[in-house]
Amino acid sequence: MHGLIPEGGGHGKAGSALIRMSLLDGCRQRPVGCAVDCTFTGAFLQSIARSKTQVLPLGGAQNRQGYTQGMTGNISAKSVARGTRRGTARLTGKLLGSFGVFLQGAIENPGMVGALFPSSKATVQGMLQLVDWKGCKVVVEYGPGIGTFTRPILELLPADARLIAIDTNAHFIDHLKDTIRDPRFKAVLGSAADVEAIVGAAGFGKADIVISGLPFSGLPEPLAKSIVEASYRVLKPGGGFLTYQYRLIARRLTEAVFDRIDTKVMWANMPPNNLTWGWKAA
Repeated sequence: MHGLIPEGGGHGKAGSALIRMSLLDGCRQRPVGCAVDCTFTGAFLQSIARSKTQVLPLGGAQNRQGYTQGMTGNISAKSVARGTRRGTARLTGKLLGSFGVFLQGAIENPGMVGALFPSSKATVQGMLQLVDWKGCKVVVEYGPGIGTFTRPILELLPADARLIAIDTNAHFIDHLKDTIRDPRFKAVLGSAADVEAIVGAAGFGKADIVISGLPFSGLPEPLAKSIVEASYRVLKPGGGFLTYQYRLIARRLTEAVFDRIDTKVMWANMPPNNLTWGWKAA
């Protein structure tokens, strides 16, 4: 509840000392446990967004084609501007750490904001505990943000496994590439809707686990459904699809597609997180 954190993004000491507030991607009503009006906070982020980072549309290859065709103006100037923004994001990361990178990405792309502060350590541990990580060879993460789940997953994976992280935000991808020096890790700028193609391009046919930090509550329903269905197809028999969300949209989609689910509410998070494990029949 794979921003200033994509529903359940990165965590750190800076976030733990402050009240966590859910934005739920521009929702128009205050959710349970939310300390600040979501509409106001979302509007605030949009008001300070002066330029767009390189963010790919979530809808996959077809949408990206339209996105590219719709670009106009001086390409060279745009490339320079994009490079400047990404350089600024790297400098922000050096000055403020991971949370600074996340703040930069969230300001430039407030539509993918799920919460102002990272998921709790208890949420991370609770989400990962039902998986036999030692038996995993290929794991996919949607919306890794600044790596809240990425690093703990790498700690659990065997030496010959591979973790493929997919994000539409170039700031986050750059940050992960700069800060995670692990041969098992691959960060991809792309859409979760293209997971099958991305896994195939990495040299694999199927994945053992897909964990999602995408804010499903803010996605168009057809797109959200297609992502869950693609996740089912890319998984091996016995594989699992993991989501951590403040709302129950992802859980309902998972129930409709997967063969069996497990659920849990993580109260040691503000707001509480709804953890869902969808399992593909072996």
